[in-house]
Amino acid sequence: MSAPMLSGLYSRLKDRSLSCTDRLKLARFGWKTPAVFVPNKEQVILDWLTGLLVNKKKFGLNDSDVEQVWATLHDILQTKKYARKTNISIKNSFTSVLAEYITHYGTRDVSVGSLASVLRCCHVILTSTTMSTLFTTKFDALVALVAALLNTAAHQLRVGTTTSEQLRSILTFVLPKFTTLATKQINQRQVLTWLTDKLLTPSLYVIRRMGRHGDGGRESSAVRTLLQQLVDSLLLHDDHAHSYLVFLSARYVAEATKLQPPKHVDHAMQCLVSGVRCGAGDDRDAIIDYLPLFLEAFMKSYGDAEASAGFRMLRYLWEAVELTGDAECRLAASAELLGVAHACAVFGQAIDDAGREDERCWMEERVTSLLACDGDAHGSAAWGRCMLQLLRVDHTVVEARVVTVMDACLTPHSECGDAVLTALLDTYARMRRLDKFTLKLLAAVRGNARQGAWRFPRTFMGRLRYDGYDDDRSADFWCDMTTSEVHRIGWCGQNCKVLQPPDAIRTKYSDWSQYLVHSLSGASTVPAYLLNGSGGTTPIDQIKQGMPLEIMHALNPSKVWLARVIEHIGA
Repeated sequence: MSAPMLSGLYSRLKDRSLSCTDRLKLARFGWKTPAVFVPNKEQVILDWLTGLLVNKKKFGLNDSDVEQVWATLHDILQTKKYARKTNISIKNSFTSVLAEYITHYGTRDVSVGSLASVLRCCHVILTSTTMSTLFTTKFDALVALVAALLNTAAHQLRVGTTTSEQLRSILTFVLPKFTTLATKQINQRQVLTWLTDKLLTPSLYVIRRMGRHGDGGRESSAVRTLLQQLVDSLLLHDDHAHSYLVFLSARYVAEATKLQPPKHVDHAMQCLVSGVRCGAGDDRDAIIDYLPLFLEAFMKSYGDAEASAGFRMLRYLWEAVELTGDAECRLAASAELLGVAHACAVFGQAIDDAGREDERCWMEERVTSLLACDGDAHGSAAWGRCMLQLLRVDHTVVEARVVTVMDACLTPHSECGDAVLTALLDTYARMRRLDKFTLKLLAAVRGNARQGAWRFPRTFMGRLRYDGYDDDRSADFWCDMTTSEVHRIGWCGQNCKVLQPPDAIRTKYSDWSQYLVHSLSGASTVPAYLLNGSGGTTPIDQIKQGMPLEIMHALNPSKVWLARVIEHIGA
């Protein structure tokens, strides 16, 4: 080429008589060769390329041309010359276009190569020092970009079981920076609105799906953690503490019903509720899965701000969960909420009698609603987890309806009867009221018998005491003897397991090995049939159909007959 032609690079790039392909080749050549003389050449070429994407219709580009522009832009951005040019910048207007193209290619069934080119450009731009102004001066555009990336990740997980490595790499880089900038914004109300409108649903969906499929190994785990931190830090920012308390008081405190709940918090909570009520499939399940995590984060952030704040938030989230039509999903989420509430000491924080009575009435209503469940939900595993959590929180609210609870556990279709009855037995044993438990259980059995169907638990419960406690009953506990945690004497030695004393009595003896030798000498172990659960819990249960037996004369023991069991009808 001659020198005059080389000096007219910019006019040739704007010459529409040339095809888009030829002009892109010229741009590549002009970027790489030092023979082209244009003031601030690199910035001119970069602005021209990004301008094509910003004004696609103006320049008459078709889809094929756009893909070529992205490929050219990536080739330029990954060169060493771009890395050395610290004065090159990307216009702010391009960030919104970048988000639009990621959404276009990432949420539609289009060429995978097209999305890959856009993501590669995005990664180079975001990791370069030239984008520092974008992070600080154009936060709304950055919100749109992060939303596009999350929607793309959600789409990839919907059509498959994994996200692209490039996308995970971008999210790993941008999410912590975005979270830091978001939490430092002056207008946190606007940030909360952006979060709930644009980021919340795809974020929760990606968290759920990545957790289920183990997508991407360590990088996937990092993305899930970063997203969880993003959602928690923006939903529960320190600036919103008072607003949440006002919101909950306006709903649940009689004296504060005239208060107007803050619009930004009310909007955020309504988004969660509408996602449960109107959402479909995994989107709804993702929000439901997040509610217990939200309650836990709420307690960590605001639990000390007001005594009953945690209980009121539990009530609100419980009401949201009850809006779903899937009974099994509703019970499972309710059990998770109760578990978090118990772990975070949500109950028992009320400072007056009215507050404590309010908590008790609410728990009694939960027991009543569980007992009122019909269909397959009644007695299901999730139903049992809810009942167990209420029993752990306050056994007295269950005790008031304990016969009805036992009745539900004894029905043939119950999936949780053994676990709930075991917990009730342990509760009454700790209160030294096993006589009361027996009377209640017999009442439930009689009620089931009148209805024509009932069953006893399939397991054998034993009251155990650790060797070394001697006559101290403080650590006694009831245990299902058929579980894998109980073994016959000698099992640890046969399987190279080391016996360890409980922490409470660890210092009671200086030489536990010598103690065990003395304690176990001549000891008899438990019958095998009590541990394998296959033959019943009494010796008579070991008699099986077809088994040969010797029958002894009742008055003359010397007379014995051989017999075979035809049928076992009980004894």
